[in-house]
Order: sequence, then C-alpha cells, then structure tokens
Amino acid sequence: TTLAPPHITFSSGGPSNQDLSGFELLFHEASHTYADTMMNALSAEGRTQHKDVGDLWHALLFFTSGVDLRRLLPAPERASFTPYAYRYGVYRGRWRQYRRVLEADWQPYLDGKMGFDAAIRAMVTDLRSSPVSTRSAVIMRENGAHSRSI
Repeated sequence: TTLAPPHITFSSGGPSNQDLSGFELLFHEASHTYADTMMNALSAEGRTQHKDVGDLWHALLFFTSGVDLRRLLPAPERASFTPYAYRYGVYRGRWRQYRRVLEADWQPYLDGKMGFDAAIRAMVTDLRSSPVSTRSAVIMRENGAHSRSI
C-alpha cells in the first residue's frame, strides 16, 4: 500500500488472500491510508506513559478489519467467521500482548462503549512493554508520530 496517492496492491493467488480473508485483507490494506490517526494517538500516549507502543497501531488495523467485517456478515456466516489475524497467527510472538490489549481495550471502543481517547489510554496502560529506551525516545521525538523499537 502506498499513501501518496493511496494505491493498494496484494496478490490474490495465495490461499490467505482469497474469499472473505482476501476481502478482509483488502479492508486492512485500505485502512493504512488513515492509520496516521492511530499512530499519532498511540505514539503520543506512549510518550506520556513512557512506553514504547511498537506496532500496536498495525495490530489494531488487523483487529478492526476483522471485527468490522464480521459485523457485516449475515448471521449464519458471522458465527463461523474467523478473522484473518486469528486464522493466520498474526498475534503470535511479539504481537501476542497486542491481542490481549485489543480485546480488552479496543473492542469496547468498537462497540461504542468507550471513547477513542479513553481506549488509546487504556491500551497503552495495559501494554506490558518496558519503558521507552533512550534510542527509541530520540527516534520518537525526531519523527513526531511513529514509535519503533530498535
């Protein structure tokens, strides 16, 4: 996905990119075009709480795409639908804690039970990340919007 101008490409040949998974992935890729809102909010809250939020913004895009697609499906399909991130192990490894945070703190926002700022604050609070390293803090200040681990 490129952003200026927005242009989305991905292979439709792979099994994970077909059927509903392919449609969900297309939605996920399109969501990159407005990801700055998430990245900026998470980054700012991470600085406030002295935490490195890493790739939480990207995990959030996967999660949101899956939740929103499930909501659009007819009831019989909704019950058997497994979002892309769960089906293909996106939340394994270092992203494991993101799943917990998204389910606990982002899902209430998507359900209309919590405001955006409160959800962002709760997710960062619940991250089990170590404090921001000095090198990460410098990069965060220089970039202003993105936090990344070094």
